[in-house]
Amino acid sequence: MNKTVLSTVLAVLALASTDGFAQDLLNTAPSPGRPHGPWYGSLSGGYGMAEDIRYKTPDGDKGQISVEGGYVFAAALGYKWPKYLRTEFEVSYQANNLNKVKFGGERGSMSSDMQYLFYSVNAYHDISTGTRFLPYFGGGLGGVHETLNDSDGTEGTLGKGSTDAFEMHGEVGLHYDLGREVSVGPSYRFVHLFDSVGGRDDTNLHQVKVGLRFPFR
Repeated sequence: MNKTVLSTVLAVLALASTDGFAQDLLNTAPSPGRPHGPWYGSLSGGYGMAEDIRYKTPDGDKGQISVEGGYVFAAALGYKWPKYLRTEFEVSYQANNLNKVKFGGERGSMSSDMQYLFYSVNAYHDISTGTRFLPYFGGGLGGVHETLNDSDGTEGTLGKGSTDAFEMHGEVGLHYDLGREVSVGPSYRFVHLFDSVGGRDDTNLHQVKVGLRFPFR
């Protein structure tokens, strides 16, 4: 198995060292497929939902905190490689209110909110359809800074007021080409946060956005 891995790595390095590969992959000049060059920007926003927060106390009692739907905004700087690959650096923000808590069979209300600041590296594969419709899929990973505000005594349950964690996500979308490499369309993203603290489970987020993609001329 080690010989197979080694031979695969050597084959990839040999391919990467060829002039044709380097010219195709690293070419940053405008081309028929990208007349404005490879760099682009994107802005998006929409609905952000977090699954209910589940936790367990040191005594083994289970609780659940209900999370309301909120909003999410994102901005990214991207690079469009030849063919159908795009890579991005993205910063995004999501906020959700926490309104109900369930613990030991009893229910109560609360007034709190969770805020998420993401910074990630993404990679997407565009699918050519021969039309103005541009479907794509991909994902990314990065970090997230979480902040709990106005905790109403729940801070001890959820962890400290702010924390940093690792995140991974997958995304699918469909853009419509408006011309001149400007496109607009919806997307769905599933986000998993590795943010468990004590007896608290990891968090899952769902984001439905509409985005605008535009080239840097």
